[in-house]
Amino acid sequence: MAKKYRWVKIEEDFFRQKEMKALRKLERGDIYIIIYQKMMVYSLKNNNRIYFDNVESSFAEEIALMIDEEAEDIEATLSFLEKVHLIEWVSDDEFIMTQVSEITGSECDSAQRVRKHRENKKKLKNETLCNKNVTLEKDKELEKELELDKDTDKDTDKDHIESVCGCEDENLKQITKLYEQNIGPLYPANRQWFVETSEKIPWNLFEKAIEICIDKSNVTPSYLKGIIKRWMDQKIYTLEDFNAKQMELVNRKNQLKKKPKLKDSKSEAIDENILKEIELLESKLGVN
Repeated sequence: MAKKYRWVKIEEDFFRQKEMKALRKLERGDIYIIIYQKMMVYSLKNNNRIYFDNVESSFAEEIALMIDEEAEDIEATLSFLEKVHLIEWVSDDEFIMTQVSEITGSECDSAQRVRKHRENKKKLKNETLCNKNVTLEKDKELEKELELDKDTDKDTDKDHIESVCGCEDENLKQITKLYEQNIGPLYPANRQWFVETSEKIPWNLFEKAIEICIDKSNVTPSYLKGIIKRWMDQKIYTLEDFNAKQMELVNRKNQLKKKPKLKDSKSEAIDENILKEIELLESKLGVN
């Protein structure tokens, strides 16, 4: 069932996101943010994707032509967006705007029919009441159609997950389901990452990473991947590993609080270093 994208919503925290703050700090950051927003709007008609049609000699020059900006600025913007995972390359001639799906307002065909039906109903009400029985019958037909659409959507979502990730493994199924419910849609370009992640960690640890994203109000793919990568570096492969590491940090903090304070400046410096070490470990766990 086709979806027709109609708008891009700028969330109230859009300019407070770390990626946008970092982008704006660049020498021509204000221009790069405008370019990013123009690219998001342009990608709507192609299901969040931008294609290179070889009209110009390079991808950047072609985007510059499409959105009326300078090619050098486009290149700088693309380089930054790729670095922070706000675009994902499918091939040399195509990339996905990963954040667009999170801030896109859309309506499917059935929703569009409902909207148009309501508009027509208002007009008919002002013009005449003689078609009341016909209108009621159409409403019943429309409700039946919408119910069928809902059932189709459920089957389509299931088929989409299996087609993108080839989910035969139960752990992989759970991980992709959690991702789509909380982070965003699945893309074929991400298939290998999901497969590799499911081979390294169980779905309940993946769920813990998502809980941390929600708690930090940063449910972006790049933030989630960053948490999991830090866990891999810390050799945290199960929920039990995570809980044990967190308990270890709590115990170290409690021991430090119970330790009598000494006036020796060297001892105070050691305590301060231990605190910094604990805070660093907490940041790697994603819990601070």
